[in-house]
Amino acid sequence: MNILISCPGRMVETVSVLKKEFAEAGFGVIATGNSMKIPALHAADKAYVVPSVDDVDYIPSLLEICRYNDVVAILSLLDKDVINISKAISEFRNLGTMPIMVDHLVANICCNKLNFYEFLVDHGFKCAKTFNSFENFVAAHNCGEIDFPVFVKPVDGEGSRRVAKCHTMNELSRFMLQNDDLIVQEFLDGPQYDIDVYIDLISRKMISIFAKENLSMLNGISNKVVPKNDPSIFSLSEQLLEQLGAVGPMNIEMFKVNGDYYINEINPRLEASYPVAYACGVDFGQLMVNNLKGIENKANIGDYGSDVLFLKYDRVIIKPPEQMNAIMVHNQGDV
Repeated sequence: MNILISCPGRMVETVSVLKKEFAEAGFGVIATGNSMKIPALHAADKAYVVPSVDDVDYIPSLLEICRYNDVVAILSLLDKDVINISKAISEFRNLGTMPIMVDHLVANICCNKLNFYEFLVDHGFKCAKTFNSFENFVAAHNCGEIDFPVFVKPVDGEGSRRVAKCHTMNELSRFMLQNDDLIVQEFLDGPQYDIDVYIDLISRKMISIFAKENLSMLNGISNKVVPKNDPSIFSLSEQLLEQLGAVGPMNIEMFKVNGDYYINEINPRLEASYPVAYACGVDFGQLMVNNLKGIENKANIGDYGSDVLFLKYDRVIIKPPEQMNAIMVHNQGDV
């Protein structure tokens, strides 16, 4: 039996720790991506090169791999991929493959910053003021509702791609005129927190959480963090995810401004710094395994230390040609 991890990208350490936990339960790990040069493919037991997530043959390829490799569950490490797979949840379930992820409605809220902003406002959560056009921002600025600096970012972007901090109207205008998919977001001036959460697939309750303060970011990913054990973060996260109707692994970004926590973004998947939680004894892999076996997990909230510092660094994978060729290029019908 196998568990499929799609779109793992550079998250080698995440795939490695999941593989360890899954192996102890008797599950192998299959990874899929659109190139054999994707680093995390080489951390799996078996890997396939498949079409890109936007390709019409992408989901059929995943379904075929699941069908012929006894795949009991699938999870993704890319927001855009979660949206695509969540459209086909029933097709995977019909094969006996459990998608460990949110449904399509929730995915669309999480992966679109305007949708998520509207959700936060509608449900009374503190968040950064967000504007869907330059004109709307100018009107709010003229009324004194918001001031510089602000951030511009793609409405459906991930990481730090095309994200910029603007300090003047001219600077903001230039960015907005060059792109038609950007939003303007209030700058939240305060410590940034990253929260990993697991919502049980059976009880649909938050049963595990790990919060950390980001001391430094690189390309939109935290690389220096310290654990944070704060009941206020735990309570706010639980309220948010309950209102959202989320299940499985989730990741939340918050800022603390003038003593209050502001929710900024959410990812319906494991995040790149999940191995920090794992190193502190917060094991989402085992929680997934329990759910796949029909076992409802019991809540264990905040059971970790906070007096350590984690530093992230890049590693190099060196593969000779014969090992690169061991990654299979999947074509329809050839599994």
